[in-house]
Amino acid sequence: MTLIQLSKASSTRLLSYEKAVSSFLQAYSSLLESLRVEENDRKCSKAHGFLEVIAEWCFLCLINMLHLVLPRLSALSKPFQVKNVYGTRVIQIP
Repeated sequence: MTLIQLSKASSTRLLSYEKAVSSFLQAYSSLLESLRVEENDRKCSKAHGFLEVIAEWCFLCLINMLHLVLPRLSALSKPFQVKNVYGTRVIQIP
């Protein structure tokens, strides 16, 4: 069994969202199963609330869209994190 650890997205480091979204998608089916067990066996209201949110199709669409957009945004923003930024330099986004 492979252990997948969820990452926390930092509000001050926008690029951390890419890792958080990727780990969430990897663990999605396990999360659903765990939340269902908590909801049904232990009658946990928090698990029920989380399950209602992450099982909706619009949430899944948003997460998948972020999974596609964030790597490109990350590649676009990395050149601006260097010490000397040149405004005329053109980069190709993969």
